[in-house]
Amino acid sequence: MAACPGNRMHWDVTVEYIAGETDRLIAESKAVYDAVGALDSSAVTYDNVIKVFLQSVLFNEKSKAYCK
Repeated sequence: MAACPGNRMHWDVTVEYIAGETDRLIAESKAVYDAVGALDSSAVTYDNVIKVFLQSVLFNEKSKAYCK
């Protein structure tokens, strides 16, 4: 079963909405990359690199908001 079943597509988007979502996604992605990039190479693990990247893509807070 999908984490968020059903069709979540909507067509009531504006240029401002798209621009805002784009800015948000870039900022969130940059924060994740910066945090992972700041790790000392001896501290790198699956949990603090790969899992963090996957969670940022698959389970960000905005996508959870669509699953109501």
